[in-house]
Amino acid sequence: MALSDLDPPSPVAERHARLRALAGLPADIQVRDLRRTAATELGAVGATDDEIRAVTGHKSRGVVAVYVRPDDRMARAAQEKRRRARDGQE
Repeated sequence: MALSDLDPPSPVAERHARLRALAGLPADIQVRDLRRTAATELGAVGATDDEIRAVTGHKSRGVVAVYVRPDDRMARAAQEKRRRARDGQE
């Protein structure tokens, strides 16, 4: 008996598999990978931790810190926010 015989896929897993196939994504992509990507991209464009948590549904800023790693894009976005604030554009 295979493990899959003991634990049939949930409706969420089945829907994810269909959407993944329609999008042409690899079979090893999981829902959490997409959430991680969203958090990373939001951080890269300068979203705050609270904004990221609002999108991803995370309750803890610590979890956001796991997903979002500072990089050059974040530094540029932060500097742009700083410039706009200094110039009275925000």
